Amino acid sequence: EVGVAGTIKRKNACNVTPHNIVDAFTRKRKRSVNKGLSGIVAVLIGDARPNPGITEEDEVGEARVEYLDEVGLRYFLDRRVADYNGLLQQWVDPKGNHNSMMHAVWAQSVCQVTCKTNTRALSDRRVCMYERAVTFEGAESLTNRDPVSAQTQQVIELQCGNFAKHIARMTGGRSRLNTMSSYWKVRSDGRVLFLWCSALSATSSKPAGGAKDQAPPLPSRPFSPVLSVPIEVDTQREGERARPYVCPVSNQVCAEADSRCYITYKMIVAEHDAASRPRERSPGGGGGSPGGAKRPSSAGFRPSSGRNPRQPDPFAGQQPHPPHQQRPSSARAARPAPGGGRGAGGDGQDGGGGRGSIPPLIRQLERVNDEGLYQRLLCDATFLYKRVRVSRDVAERLAAYGDTAKELDQQLLLLGGGREVAQVPNL
Repeated sequence: EVGVAGTIKRKNACNVTPHNIVDAFTRKRKRSVNKGLSGIVAVLIGDARPNPGITEEDEVGEARVEYLDEVGLRYFLDRRVADYNGLLQQWVDPKGNHNSMMHAVWAQSVCQVTCKTNTRALSDRRVCMYERAVTFEGAESLTNRDPVSAQTQQVIELQCGNFAKHIARMTGGRSRLNTMSSYWKVRSDGRVLFLWCSALSATSSKPAGGAKDQAPPLPSRPFSPVLSVPIEVDTQREGERARPYVCPVSNQVCAEADSRCYITYKMIVAEHDAASRPRERSPGGGGGSPGGAKRPSSAGFRPSSGRNPRQPDPFAGQQPHPPHQQRPSSARAARPAPGGGRGAGGDGQDGGGGRGSIPPLIRQLERVNDEGLYQRLLCDATFLYKRVRVSRDVAERLAAYGDTAKELDQQLLLLGGGREVAQVPNL
């Protein structure tokens, strides 16, 4: 990281944690106006053929580039970082809506810069992340070769010369940079940024004081200027289909094999009501003390629809309808929802059954903030049997609140097989 004065900052190892990395990589993106433009937050650059026994400096390596969104970054830091050997770099938004990168080959007297621009717009979510981001590592059909302005060429050549001066100064003139192959990008604000170096060649000169003062040779393993992407992405696109998933209940990143379970809104509601309902109810039907309520395991996320017969009736202590009051034909919409002390319109009085407030998960998934609308949805079987994809441990924890297999099959048959949450428009 380069400071304001041009000095290099060094991070302490205790501060380089997965939480801090994710926060630093996504902080500016959340505040920016164009957030969500590409969805990419990080780039991984590693050796496509890692071999710890390689000692030949003249063996040409191949760099492999991976693009990560926030979910992929969290999965990498949780599961892959221990065995990975490479460079993790924050994504730099390019100038314009198309990703563009420059490759510079610098020598003592010449600097050749090549620019490639992706033909797909970064905001085009109809195609996968790689098709929108690749430049030198992608197929020729996905990129165009663009000219480089004289001003940009001059800036890159000047910075490469500064690298050579820095190496000579840090080694006391005992090492000299001969050639360097590097990658650059013009940021959204027009500033030219150095990304990484794929090959660096330096020579060491023997000082007059003797061989004991000679600087050790700089390790140099040149890389091919032609980059690559993971083989599963380049061939079968398995990287997109088998990508990690963030459980909306536990907020944990899980692998594809561990995220093929589904729960219904009805299960979420039942668990929310059971956790929010006081353990002991007063005879008058009022709610118990707040300390008697248990926090839901899904952080308070649950909607409501008929109650599981195995659970006690939360309306046991409440007054029935007056004899003189005639219930409307649409009693399901007019009566108070089971477990809550409000009618469909919502009089603002919570009967203590746990349904007086909308579960946060329902607020997040359905954008429902109106209490009256929520109470009406509780009487809609289609709403109650919508499904949410969750991790295996969450599904096992909420399995006790679900219907039996026979009851669920009957309900899904009546609803035409049910629909996933992602396929239902927001209310």
